[in-house]
Amino acid sequence: MDAQPINSSDKVVQSPTRKIDNPYLSPLNTFSDSERNDFSSPNDREPTPPPEHDELADICYCSCLRPVVGVIGHGGFVASVYNLASATLGAGIVTVPGGFHDSGIIVSIILLAVVCACTIYSLRVLVETKEMTGMRSYEELARSLLGRGWDYLTAFLMFVFCWGVCIGYVISVGDIFVAMFQKEGEPEYPRSGLKVRLLTALVWFVGMLPPSLPKQINSLRYMSFVGVTSIIFFVICVIIHFSQNSNRTPIKNLRLASSGMSAVRGLNLFIFSFICQVNVFEIYEEMHQRTVSKMTRDSAISMILVAVLNFVSGFFGYCDFGEGVEGSLLLMYRPASSALFMIAYIGICIKVCVGFAICIQPSRDAIYYTLGWGKTSDVKTWVNLLISAALAVTAFICGLFIPNIATVFSFLGGICGGVLGFLLPAYFYLYTGGFTLKKMGTKKFVFNSICCIALLVGGVVAVVFGTAVSIHDVVAPE
Repeated sequence: MDAQPINSSDKVVQSPTRKIDNPYLSPLNTFSDSERNDFSSPNDREPTPPPEHDELADICYCSCLRPVVGVIGHGGFVASVYNLASATLGAGIVTVPGGFHDSGIIVSIILLAVVCACTIYSLRVLVETKEMTGMRSYEELARSLLGRGWDYLTAFLMFVFCWGVCIGYVISVGDIFVAMFQKEGEPEYPRSGLKVRLLTALVWFVGMLPPSLPKQINSLRYMSFVGVTSIIFFVICVIIHFSQNSNRTPIKNLRLASSGMSAVRGLNLFIFSFICQVNVFEIYEEMHQRTVSKMTRDSAISMILVAVLNFVSGFFGYCDFGEGVEGSLLLMYRPASSALFMIAYIGICIKVCVGFAICIQPSRDAIYYTLGWGKTSDVKTWVNLLISAALAVTAFICGLFIPNIATVFSFLGGICGGVLGFLLPAYFYLYTGGFTLKKMGTKKFVFNSICCIALLVGGVVAVVFGTAVSIHDVVAPE
């Protein structure tokens, strides 16, 4: 299949060889019933509910709790903002102080602002491209706009990124318990200790595995609300600790600006801390009365909130601990001697759990697409449960044996974040066929040209230099 531009006015023609029983099937899903496997056969699959259907209400068996489920409406403004923020915030925010140390305070502020703006724009062009083409995912857009083979490369990157993030979340849970057990004046508590691993396994089994099983991302909106609120509380605790710490690093010893590999290392972490593009299609599809303008509004509010929290965490965390803030900020505090931080760490644990579940969805979608099963909404419930559980189990096992969260996030932020968050959104938008001066007008064409160039340049820098720095840090650490 050759890559052909798609105009927004083009109509999608369904294959006559296929029985159409699901109005939410992709235009690319045009193979005949005989070519399908049993897992995705239309005659064997339960009818797919509309995106507006609230799966959380179905899961809530107690009728007395159903009115509570509607407090944060399914697909509403609050749900969309918090789900986007929850997909972005998480383990990444505890590595941002290390990014401030690597890049310097001034450079870090500039990079945060640029990455935030690029993220908002990339989210807009992704949903705009979806509306123009009718495609439902990164993989389908890559197949339709870039050609055969690009869809499988995209699926591979999507899987590596999202499943890798799940591993990072498991590592973060271990960091939380290490910090809880660490006492002042004692040797460093072993992360590989039996107690830490058993408690990590308990949190995974109770808090990570069950939320990973539902099909809809809106089923997690209450966990997202609690998780984002917990991150805000943690950031407040970071400020309080900085103000009370008499041994904090002197201002003169802090880096204001860095260049070279050190600055790029910080850029990797900042890019990772803003990646939520992988969940945008699910969040957009489940919005109530969705429009591109509404999604842009929700994205802007959510990403600005994320940028402020990342700045506060990075600035005060770095000013508090200076050069010692490498890796995870969670390891720098002693919640055993502070009730505030103990509460904050419990809240972060909840946020990590919902982040884990949110990242399972794109990773399983990548598997479904590669196997020709469509998306999560297209497969049978028992298949989704089996694949989701398998992904969660393997991520948990890997997370127990990878020691450093920054190593994982730096690599993911470089190659996967650069491609998924910057390069592909720009290429998708450019290849839709509507990116012309005549169709857009001068102002819109110039604005989008500048923004797309910024995405492409940022993506190339992240992929090439970011990946090189990540490999260098592993092969020849400083």
